[in-house]
Order: sequence, then C-alpha cells, then structure tokens
Amino acid sequence: MSDPTAWYDAHADELSDRYEAVPPQRVHGWLLDVLPSTPATVLDVGTGSGRDAAWLSRKGYDVVAVEPSSRFRTIARERHDAMAWEDPSRDVGLARERAGLLLSTRRLHCVWSGKRLTTANVDIDHCFHWAVWPCGDLWNLMPAHRAVNQREKRDRLPTDRLLRAAQDRILQWWNDAYRENPNRALAERFALEASVSLPGVEHVDADLDSFYSAVNLQRLRLKQNQQAPEWNGGRYL
Repeated sequence: MSDPTAWYDAHADELSDRYEAVPPQRVHGWLLDVLPSTPATVLDVGTGSGRDAAWLSRKGYDVVAVEPSSRFRTIARERHDAMAWEDPSRDVGLARERAGLLLSTRRLHCVWSGKRLTTANVDIDHCFHWAVWPCGDLWNLMPAHRAVNQREKRDRLPTDRLLRAAQDRILQWWNDAYRENPNRALAERFALEASVSLPGVEHVDADLDSFYSAVNLQRLRLKQNQQAPEWNGGRYL
C-alpha cells in the first residue's frame, strides 16, 4: 500500500457503514474501567467515522480526534454533527520563529544532514510528514535545509538508523528552542503536546531523552500500521 491515506479516502464510505453498524460500547466498553474519571481528555488516533470519539464525548470526555483521511473527517462531521470538529493545523510559524531567533545568536544545523542553516536555506520539516500523520505539535517540527526537506526527504519517514543519527541535533533543537526558552508557557506547551500525542510518555516533566525514545516508538508504529515509505538519508550517515 503506497499511500494508505488515499486508500482510506477511497474506501471510507464502505468502512464507515461497517464501523457504525457495531455499537462502540460492544467494542470498547472495557475502556470505561481504565479511563480516568471525567472531566478528562482522551486522544483518539485514527478516529475513522467518528463513532468512538462521539461515544466518548457523550460520556463526558473532552476528545481530541485525529484522522488523516479527509473523506473520513467529512463523514465524521456528517454522522456526528453534535461534536465540534476541527481540521488539524499545519502552521509551522512558531517553529520557524524559534529557528530564526536561534540563527541570530548561534549556529543551527539541519537535523537530517548536519548542514549549517542560514535564513536563506532554513525550512521547517515535519519529522513525521503530514500525509502520514497530520501532527503539527512542536516536537514534530524540525529545522532542515530546504533542499534536503523538499527534494530528498519529502513525505517519507526517516529510517530508524537516520533518526538515531540525528538524535543529538534533535535534542539540541528541542532544548534550545523550547526547553530552555525563558517563555515557560512555550516550554510547557512543548512538553504537554509530546506527553499527549507520543506513546510511552508518562508525564509532562519527562526528560528530552524520554521524548526522543517515544518518537522512535511512534516512527515504528507508523511504519508498521500505515506501511509509510521511508527515507534512509544514506549520504548523511
């Protein structure tokens, strides 16, 4: 499956009928015993027709639903119009602003190639591309050389080897752009987004190495579950 999102777009109507034919409590009723008491926030990744998100919303949870298929998102709005649905934001403005400020005071390098960045060549890359997983969280936005991002990596996942080779540069970026930022609200936002959307992060006070390990785990999940194409960045290893 070269483009899993396109496949789901093409089959969303048929799949939605199948999903909606089964009551959510029959599939996920056991979850109510392990979820925190309301009020609480629940993340539904791959929300599909919106069946489960709407059910949890009726139970009193604040649901953050993520669905890369545009057709599924449309169906979810139509079938469950009592919920407030928002399209994910692809805004990279804040990360670009942070990169610009760092460039004015120190050296900044492309996380993938190690090339030195300038105001003329800096780009903001989604580590996990929008087409694979529509996530605009700060942890997912990386400084990259424009040519590397747009001509080489494009919409592919970094391989495990490449992600590990980039570890020090990623951690340095996170630290300089967010963790050590005098604006504590920005640092808190970075940590909160990572703790909500990444697997295995137990609390917002986790160290950056824990966030990085969670990124590795999420990369593996996206590769296995969506068969997302990979970029090995061979000449930069």
